[in-house]
Order: sequence, then structure tokens, then C-alpha cells
Amino acid sequence: MLLSHHQSNVIYQFVCHCDRQYVGRTSQCLEERIKQHIPKSIANPPTPHIFQTLPRPSKATNPPQFHQSAIGQHLLDNAQCALHYNQDMFSVLAQAHTPFHLSALKATFIKSLNPLLCKQKEFIYSLKIS
Repeated sequence: MLLSHHQSNVIYQFVCHCDRQYVGRTSQCLEERIKQHIPKSIANPPTPHIFQTLPRPSKATNPPQFHQSAIGQHLLDNAQCALHYNQDMFSVLAQAHTPFHLSALKATFIKSLNPLLCKQKEFIYSLKIS
């Protein structure tokens, strides 16, 4: 776990194995926010020797999985991305001092990086960058 994952009031970025990005903000400890993004099946995969002995579920008995997080859903939908997932894919872009600062920083980073995994790209604050 990176030291920066223990910070709070941060703007963070997730860069996936496939180079898709997500930018988010959190007032809580980033380590806790990461746990909310990553499905338990990916964060704690079965050990390889156990996995090999389990019967493979058919698609009929294993309905599609859904996750509230865009990152979590991306990992569930893309087996190669899930296989290569690790917490080092998260990094802190900036730390804020106030909730307003946190919102403004997030809008700035989303506008400049245009991350594909961000579902919500509408902002409360209009951002003009010249």
C-alpha cells in the first residue's frame, strides 16, 4: 500500500491495464475509497489451486454482475483488466483544503484529462480554462 493511499481530501486517478482512466475525489481515506470501488471477487481472488478444482459456472447459472462504481463495473466486464488489477493503479493527483477546493480540483482534472471511465462529467461549477 502506497503512503499516499492513507491521505484524505484528495483527487485520485485510476489508470487501468487497458489505459482507461477514472478521476475521483474523496474526503475519506483513499484506501477506504479504493475498497468501495473494487469488487470483493477481484480484490480477494480465489487462490489458483482452489480455482482450478472448482467447476466452471455456465453463463446460464452465473448472471452478469453489476457494481455501483464505474471502476468496479469496468473490471467485472473486462477479464484481462481484472486479472492485471492492483492498488498501485490508484494515485493521488492533488490534495484539497476545503470541500469547494475538492470540487474545483476534480472538475479541473476531469476537464483536462477527459477520463473515459468517469460516468458523471457534469459539474456543479462551470470551469473555464483558456
